[in-house]
Amino acid sequence: MTTCFPIKPIRRSRFLPEEESMFHINCDNAVITSVSGTAEPGVFLIRVVEYYGKSKLVVIKTGFPVESATEVNLLEEALSELEVRNSSISLPLRKNAIHTIRIRMKS
Repeated sequence: MTTCFPIKPIRRSRFLPEEESMFHINCDNAVITSVSGTAEPGVFLIRVVEYYGKSKLVVIKTGFPVESATEVNLLEEALSELEVRNSSISLPLRKNAIHTIRIRMKS
């Protein structure tokens, strides 16, 4: 006989602190619209959309160490390597653009 134990919420906190988020972007004119895993372990795809028509260099902070980050097209073909420092990725955001980024975690 199988017994299920439901997950009980932690009552002392309603929100995950920013420093513990999986991804955080440092600007107001862009939004991370999707996060998805891939068939390859330790690799994520995120989509960033710029809404206000302003080009800007943004930093995406992650909650894990990053080995590499690559901007890809919709077919997931590499376009350009992005600068990675510790757990932060620099992305040159183009105005009114949709950016897809492949992020590989350090193992």
